[in-house]
Amino acid sequence: MGLYYARRLHRRVDFLRRTDNLLEALLHRLTYAVLPMGDLWKELAEGGAFAGFSLLDDTVEGLSQNPFPQAFCRAVEGAGANGLLLAAEQETLLAFGKDCGRFGLEEQAAHIRACQGQIRQFCRQTREQALAKGQVYQMLGLAGGVGLSLLLL
Repeated sequence: MGLYYARRLHRRVDFLRRTDNLLEALLHRLTYAVLPMGDLWKELAEGGAFAGFSLLDDTVEGLSQNPFPQAFCRAVEGAGANGLLLAAEQETLLAFGKDCGRFGLEEQAAHIRACQGQIRQFCRQTREQALAKGQVYQMLGLAGGVGLSLLLL
């Protein structure tokens, strides 16, 4: 169990880091391409740099049936259900998704930067948590396993 919780923390760090990178790529594409938000996300998915990233893949998959805000919010909720996001992180991304694509270019860029700043803060906090608690979780799991095996002997 200790190894599971340590790995879970590292998965959250990786998910938040990739989300930050995705928002950075979105910001760059937004300034060079005048496309609807859904089309920008499809271009990012086709690029291959974010291959296997569930937030992007699930959003693009949902675009076939829903407009961008709904597809993105469902992808965020799915990531939260899989333990990749905490409630505060999920709320930040849900707020981002609801307002994404509703502003002019400058306002949209500021909106992305604001969300990106919050995601970076969450990523730093989670990374610190993973460094501090990850080793503790692993040691507790190892100690529990050794204790259980001694008890069974």
